[in-house]
Amino acid sequence: RFFEEIEPGTGGVRGRLGGGSTLSKEATVGCFVQAHANYMKKNPVEGRKGILIGGDSRKGSYDPVVKGPGYLQKMAARIYAAAGIPVYVSDKPLPTPLVSFGIGEFEIEGTLPVSGAVNTASHNPSQDNGFKIYETGGHQVVSSDFKAKLYTEIKAVSHFGMVQMAVLKKDWPQTEAELNEAISSRGRFEIETDSATITIVSSQKIIDQYASKIAETRLL
Repeated sequence: RFFEEIEPGTGGVRGRLGGGSTLSKEATVGCFVQAHANYMKKNPVEGRKGILIGGDSRKGSYDPVVKGPGYLQKMAARIYAAAGIPVYVSDKPLPTPLVSFGIGEFEIEGTLPVSGAVNTASHNPSQDNGFKIYETGGHQVVSSDFKAKLYTEIKAVSHFGMVQMAVLKKDWPQTEAELNEAISSRGRFEIETDSATITIVSSQKIIDQYASKIAETRLL
Protein backbone atom coordinates (compact mmCIF):
# COMPACT_ATOMS: atom_id res chain seq x y z
CA ARG A 1 0.00 0.00 0.00
CA PHE A 2 1.14 3.59 -0.49
CA PHE A 3 2.14 4.66 2.99
CA GLU A 4 1.06 1.89 5.29
CA GLU A 5 -0.13 -1.67 4.93
CA ILE A 6 -3.81 -1.64 5.80
CA GLU A 7 -4.73 -4.29 8.32
CA PRO A 8 -8.32 -5.23 9.21
CA GLY A 9 -9.56 -3.40 12.27
CA THR A 10 -7.62 -0.17 11.74
CA GLY A 11 -10.84 1.42 10.51
CA GLY A 12 -9.19 3.25 7.64
CA VAL A 13 -6.06 4.92 6.32
CA ARG A 14 -4.12 8.04 7.27
CA GLY A 15 -0.78 9.69 6.58
CA ARG A 16 1.03 12.80 5.34
CA LEU A 17 -0.65 14.47 2.37
CA GLY A 18 1.38 14.63 -0.80
CA GLY A 19 2.65 12.68 -3.78
CA GLY A 20 4.99 9.74 -3.80
CA SER A 21 4.69 6.15 -2.67
CA THR A 22 5.11 6.86 1.04
CA LEU A 23 2.57 9.70 1.32
CA SER A 24 -1.19 9.82 1.63
CA LYS A 25 -2.92 10.87 -1.57
CA GLU A 26 -6.11 10.39 -3.52
CA ALA A 27 -5.02 6.95 -4.70
CA THR A 28 -4.50 5.75 -1.12
CA VAL A 29 -7.87 6.95 0.08
CA GLY A 30 -9.58 6.00 -3.17
CA CYS A 31 -8.51 2.35 -3.02
CA PHE A 32 -9.70 2.03 0.56
CA VAL A 33 -13.05 3.70 -0.23
CA GLN A 34 -13.52 1.39 -3.22
CA ALA A 35 -12.92 -1.63 -0.99
CA HIS A 36 -15.48 -0.39 1.53
CA ALA A 37 -17.99 0.40 -1.23
CA ASN A 38 -17.58 -3.13 -2.58
CA TYR A 39 -18.17 -4.51 0.90
CA MET A 40 -21.32 -2.40 1.38
CA LYS A 41 -22.70 -3.45 -1.98
CA LYS A 42 -22.29 -7.13 -1.13
CA ASN A 43 -23.57 -6.78 2.46
CA PRO A 44 -26.76 -4.68 2.49
CA VAL A 45 -28.54 -3.89 5.75
CA GLU A 46 -32.31 -4.29 5.67
CA GLY A 47 -34.22 -1.08 6.28
CA ARG A 48 -31.20 1.19 5.78
CA LYS A 49 -29.47 2.81 2.85
CA GLY A 50 -26.51 4.98 2.03
CA ILE A 51 -23.48 6.35 3.82
CA LEU A 52 -23.02 9.57 5.82
CA ILE A 53 -19.65 11.27 5.21
CA GLY A 54 -18.25 13.91 7.54
CA GLY A 55 -14.82 15.38 8.05
CA ASP A 56 -12.72 17.99 9.76
CA SER A 57 -11.17 21.20 8.41
CA ARG A 58 -7.99 19.63 7.04
CA LYS A 59 -6.89 20.06 3.44
CA GLY A 60 -8.91 17.59 1.36
CA SER A 61 -11.71 17.35 3.89
CA TYR A 62 -12.87 20.93 3.50
CA ASP A 63 -12.91 23.51 0.71
CA PRO A 64 -12.09 26.90 2.30
CA VAL A 65 -13.28 28.79 -0.80
CA VAL A 66 -16.77 27.29 -1.16
CA LYS A 67 -16.78 26.41 2.56
CA GLY A 68 -18.09 22.97 1.71
CA PRO A 69 -16.84 19.42 1.02
CA GLY A 70 -13.14 19.09 0.09
CA TYR A 71 -11.63 17.15 -2.79
CA LEU A 72 -11.15 13.91 -0.82
CA GLN A 73 -14.80 13.96 0.28
CA LYS A 74 -15.93 14.58 -3.30
CA MET A 75 -13.85 11.70 -4.58
CA ALA A 76 -15.15 9.34 -1.89
CA ALA A 77 -18.73 10.37 -2.63
CA ARG A 78 -18.32 9.56 -6.33
CA ILE A 79 -16.83 6.14 -5.54
CA TYR A 80 -19.69 5.13 -3.26
CA ALA A 81 -22.25 6.51 -5.73
CA ALA A 82 -20.71 4.48 -8.57
CA ALA A 83 -21.36 1.36 -6.48
CA GLY A 84 -25.05 2.31 -6.29
CA ILE A 85 -24.81 3.58 -2.70
CA PRO A 86 -26.64 6.84 -1.91
CA VAL A 87 -24.22 9.33 -0.38
CA TYR A 88 -24.93 12.02 2.22
CA VAL A 89 -22.05 14.47 2.63
CA SER A 90 -22.07 17.11 5.38
CA ASP A 91 -21.96 20.67 4.05
CA LYS A 92 -19.56 21.82 6.77
CA PRO A 93 -17.01 19.99 8.95
CA LEU A 94 -18.71 17.21 10.90
CA PRO A 95 -16.43 15.50 13.45
CA THR A 96 -16.26 11.84 14.31
CA PRO A 97 -18.67 11.80 17.30
CA LEU A 98 -21.41 13.47 15.24
CA VAL A 99 -20.98 11.11 12.30
CA SER A 100 -21.21 8.20 14.74
CA PHE A 101 -24.37 9.74 16.21
CA GLY A 102 -25.81 10.45 12.77
CA ILE A 103 -25.59 6.82 11.66
CA GLY A 104 -28.09 5.83 14.31
CA GLU A 105 -30.20 8.97 14.57
CA PHE A 106 -30.13 11.10 11.40
CA GLU A 107 -32.89 9.97 9.07
CA ILE A 108 -32.80 11.01 5.43
CA GLU A 109 -36.11 10.54 3.67
CA GLY A 110 -37.21 8.40 6.60
CA THR A 111 -34.22 6.05 6.45
CA LEU A 112 -31.05 5.77 8.52
CA PRO A 113 -27.65 5.35 6.83
CA VAL A 114 -26.03 1.92 6.64
CA SER A 115 -22.61 3.27 7.48
CA GLY A 116 -20.58 6.40 8.09
CA ALA A 117 -17.14 7.74 7.26
CA VAL A 118 -14.95 10.66 8.25
CA ASN A 119 -12.19 12.37 6.26
CA THR A 120 -9.66 12.94 9.05
CA ALA A 121 -6.28 11.84 10.33
CA SER A 122 -7.52 12.01 13.93
CA HIS A 123 -4.69 13.01 16.28
CA ASN A 124 -2.06 13.14 13.52
CA PRO A 125 -0.43 16.48 12.61
CA SER A 126 -2.39 18.97 10.50
CA GLN A 127 -0.36 18.07 7.39
CA ASP A 128 -1.89 14.59 7.45
CA ASN A 129 -5.28 13.34 6.35
CA GLY A 130 -7.07 10.07 5.89
CA PHE A 131 -10.37 8.23 5.89
CA LYS A 132 -12.00 6.07 8.54
CA ILE A 133 -15.24 4.12 8.47
CA TYR A 134 -17.97 3.10 10.91
CA GLU A 135 -20.30 0.15 11.13
CA THR A 136 -24.09 0.33 11.30
CA GLY A 137 -23.94 0.59 15.10
CA GLY A 138 -22.01 3.86 14.84
CA HIS A 139 -18.75 2.32 16.07
CA GLN A 140 -15.49 1.64 14.26
CA VAL A 141 -14.80 -1.72 12.69
CA VAL A 142 -14.86 -4.29 15.50
CA SER A 143 -16.84 -7.32 14.36
CA SER A 144 -14.69 -10.20 13.14
CA ASP A 145 -16.99 -10.89 10.20
CA PHE A 146 -16.81 -7.27 9.03
CA LYS A 147 -13.01 -7.25 9.41
CA ALA A 148 -12.52 -10.45 7.46
CA LYS A 149 -14.79 -9.47 4.59
CA LEU A 150 -13.45 -5.92 4.40
CA TYR A 151 -9.87 -7.16 4.39
CA THR A 152 -10.70 -9.41 1.44
CA GLU A 153 -12.03 -6.40 -0.44
CA ILE A 154 -8.96 -4.31 0.49
CA LYS A 155 -6.63 -6.95 -0.92
CA ALA A 156 -8.72 -7.14 -4.10
CA VAL A 157 -8.33 -3.42 -4.90
CA SER A 158 -4.64 -3.48 -5.74
CA HIS A 159 -4.29 -0.18 -7.59
CA PHE A 160 -6.11 3.08 -8.32
CA GLY A 161 -7.03 1.91 -11.81
CA MET A 162 -9.62 -0.36 -10.19
CA VAL A 163 -11.40 2.58 -8.58
CA GLN A 164 -14.71 3.54 -10.21
CA MET A 165 -16.26 6.98 -9.84
CA ALA A 166 -19.77 8.05 -10.79
CA VAL A 167 -20.23 10.57 -13.58
CA LEU A 168 -21.90 13.72 -12.28
CA LYS A 169 -24.96 15.03 -14.12
CA LYS A 170 -24.78 18.23 -12.06
CA ASP A 171 -21.65 19.87 -10.71
CA TRP A 172 -20.72 20.48 -7.09
CA PRO A 173 -21.67 23.93 -5.75
CA GLN A 174 -19.24 26.48 -7.11
CA THR A 175 -19.68 29.22 -4.52
CA GLU A 176 -20.41 29.51 -0.82
CA ALA A 177 -23.60 31.42 -1.65
CA GLU A 178 -24.88 28.66 -3.94
CA LEU A 179 -24.32 25.99 -1.30
CA ASN A 180 -25.76 28.04 1.56
CA GLU A 181 -28.87 28.99 -0.44
CA ALA A 182 -29.64 25.35 -1.19
CA ILE A 183 -29.11 24.26 2.42
CA SER A 184 -31.17 27.12 3.87
CA SER A 185 -34.06 26.81 1.41
CA ARG A 186 -34.21 23.05 0.76
CA GLY A 187 -32.06 21.56 3.49
CA ARG A 188 -29.88 19.82 0.91
CA PHE A 189 -27.96 20.13 -2.35
CA GLU A 190 -28.61 17.12 -4.60
CA ILE A 191 -26.24 15.95 -7.30
CA GLU A 192 -27.57 13.36 -9.72
CA THR A 193 -25.06 10.92 -11.18
CA ASP A 194 -25.15 8.03 -13.65
CA SER A 195 -25.76 5.80 -10.62
CA ALA A 196 -26.75 6.76 -7.05
CA THR A 197 -27.48 10.31 -5.90
CA ILE A 198 -25.00 12.38 -3.89
CA THR A 199 -26.70 14.71 -1.40
CA ILE A 200 -24.98 17.45 0.57
CA VAL A 201 -26.85 17.68 3.86
CA SER A 202 -26.93 20.21 6.67
CA SER A 203 -24.31 19.57 9.34
CA GLN A 204 -26.12 22.05 11.57
CA LYS A 205 -29.23 19.89 11.50
CA ILE A 206 -27.23 16.93 12.79
CA ILE A 207 -25.60 19.12 15.45
CA ASP A 208 -28.99 20.43 16.59
CA GLN A 209 -30.40 16.92 16.74
CA TYR A 210 -27.40 15.80 18.78
CA ALA A 211 -27.78 18.75 21.19
CA SER A 212 -31.47 18.00 21.61
CA LYS A 213 -30.71 14.36 22.40
CA ILE A 214 -28.13 15.37 24.99
CA ALA A 215 -30.61 17.78 26.60
CA GLU A 216 -33.14 14.97 26.91
CA THR A 217 -30.65 12.63 28.54
CA ARG A 218 -31.09 12.25 32.25
CA LEU A 219 -27.89 11.90 34.21
CA LEU A 220 -28.11 9.22 36.88
